[in-house]
Amino acid sequence: MISKIFAKHSAPVATRCVLLKIRSLRGKKFSMNKEIKNCDKCLVFLTPNYKEKAELTKGGVAHEGRIISKEIYKDQDTTKFIPVLLVDSFESCCPDFLFARKGFDFVNNSFDEEINRMIEELKTLK
Repeated sequence: MISKIFAKHSAPVATRCVLLKIRSLRGKKFSMNKEIKNCDKCLVFLTPNYKEKAELTKGGVAHEGRIISKEIYKDQDTTKFIPVLLVDSFESCCPDFLFARKGFDFVNNSFDEEINRMIEELKTLK
């Protein structure tokens, strides 16, 4: 879905941006630690399932959650982690450690408006 979003708008997307789509990353947590720490921005795609798994104490998504939590704890003003709401509501999809972060809401806002806002945000990366 994400590749379709960007293909539709054919805008350049900044490099070194980790796109976290939980279902497509199973079995790849070996590099997640490094990728999350080294990226400039990290889009986190929110679903109720993501929230549930992120708030568990074990498993790949919980591991990612701990990495993100630690990064936020070290720098509370960071804008590195960007929640992206694709379904439902932030309350039902966003884990506690990301709740106060500014993000993109594709449920309650116009798709074109949000995708353009996202592209502009990502284009500001060096």
